[in-house]
Amino acid sequence: MLEDLWRRQLAFTQLLLSTVDRPLEQLTEDDRVRLTKDYIEYLHAELVEVLNNVPWKKHRYLGAADRDNLLEELVDCQKFLWGLMMIWNITPKELGRAFERKSDVVDQRFRQEHLLPKQVANDKVVIVDIDDVVADWEQGFEAWVGRLGENLKPEDYAKHVDPGLRERLKNRIHDSGGMLDLPLLVGSRDAIKRLQNAGYTIVWLTARPVGKHPRLIADTVAWLKKNNLPTEYIYWSDLNKHLFVVQKFPTAAALFDDKAEIVAHAHEFGVRAHQVIDGQFYAQVKRFLGGTDEASDS
Repeated sequence: MLEDLWRRQLAFTQLLLSTVDRPLEQLTEDDRVRLTKDYIEYLHAELVEVLNNVPWKKHRYLGAADRDNLLEELVDCQKFLWGLMMIWNITPKELGRAFERKSDVVDQRFRQEHLLPKQVANDKVVIVDIDDVVADWEQGFEAWVGRLGENLKPEDYAKHVDPGLRERLKNRIHDSGGMLDLPLLVGSRDAIKRLQNAGYTIVWLTARPVGKHPRLIADTVAWLKKNNLPTEYIYWSDLNKHLFVVQKFPTAAALFDDKAEIVAHAHEFGVRAHQVIDGQFYAQVKRFLGGTDEASDS
């Protein structure tokens, strides 16, 4: 049904543009930018029409909402929105994937903002970093660089050799979806399961630069989901993680991070922090819980 409607709108958009502007397949980047501005203005006008079909003025009695007209105006909005997507060569499959990704992010944010406060009141919250704690950042980064086909070796982009190149590569992996392919560190899933079975709520706290690379939000949620890890609560903090924990989760039971300085600062503020070295997250969780069994996942 959706694809049938999409094809019908595509046929109309092609007819419209070839008649009053330029054929869809001949549009340049400048054309798309210009048409985007036009379509946003069309959408704005249609949205006002939607508003005019509901009794939104509190100081006047305008009768009941006109549902039939409301539906027609909403369809107009949808047609302009789809037309704009077609101008940018977006396909139904791309729309579906983007809708799912965005829905995951919205669901996660809602749960975090509305449900997490009920958990913070007790000491059953555990704060966990992602990269080099549950995700193998270094191995994943090197594998991603290898797939670029640019004949780069780790020594070429080592921090002390060419920090500029390493930073440029990090920007590329953050912008390209490469973080979705980071491998899961051995024992990580079992460690999280043990914490959950012990009654702890998992809150992820990562320094991934989402301000500079917004797609990292959806990529992070997708990676956690892909690896069967909880996705309800994720916080982003580029600096001073220990202060974030102290202010946001003053009664947190523990913090797990790979950075020695973060763990040391957390200790200074009375946070029960554990440094994860060489991917030994499961061992640290076992020590925290006082257990003795071994990790089993891979």
